[in-house]
Amino acid sequence: MPRLSLPHLVPKCHCELLPKFYFWHITESSDQLLAQFDFLREHENEIRAVHSEKRRRERLAIYVLLREAFGPHAALAYTPAGKPYLCNPLEGNSVAQHLSISHTADFLVLSVAAFPHGVDIERYDTRALRLASRFLSREELATFQPDERTATLLWSAKEAAFKQAMLQDNLAVPQIILRKTTDSWLEAIVPQEEKPLRVMAIYADSFVLTYTLKVQS
Repeated sequence: MPRLSLPHLVPKCHCELLPKFYFWHITESSDQLLAQFDFLREHENEIRAVHSEKRRRERLAIYVLLREAFGPHAALAYTPAGKPYLCNPLEGNSVAQHLSISHTADFLVLSVAAFPHGVDIERYDTRALRLASRFLSREELATFQPDERTATLLWSAKEAAFKQAMLQDNLAVPQIILRKTTDSWLEAIVPQEEKPLRVMAIYADSFVLTYTLKVQS
């Protein structure tokens, strides 16, 4: 099946923990997924009500990865702001129970960790560069001078930071400011956050994946 391992290109850092990633290149149709995994049948009515085939495939793949990460009794819910969480975590379970989800084209990633974080995956294309002036400040444009791949990275980094901080009211992606560092990561300045968030990146041929992480104080 097309569940894949992410390339292990994570820069070295002084981290207490890293998220664990569950990654899938979705090539199956929703009908194929329903036929392949018997446990998905309990979601069939819900899935049939979704009009977009792409969304049906994504939702089914999330259920498969959620089961792989947390077992057969895991149930997913969303806050009013759209942040995913486990609605039935096991008491006393030391397994990471903070999660973040992202998808782009046919790629889907579920990340889990013992701390709040955000993950984003973006396929390289021209869209981020065309829209760069909408989500990057003048200072950011001057600092990064983005090409197509850099613009995609910067959009993804802001999305990952936004997903960690999305419990804040009225927070918008362009309000997040990115700074270069002397190391292999970006800093994201988020309104109301006490400290900058550290954003790491994993690069593949067709996409970039970014995530926030917990660092030692």
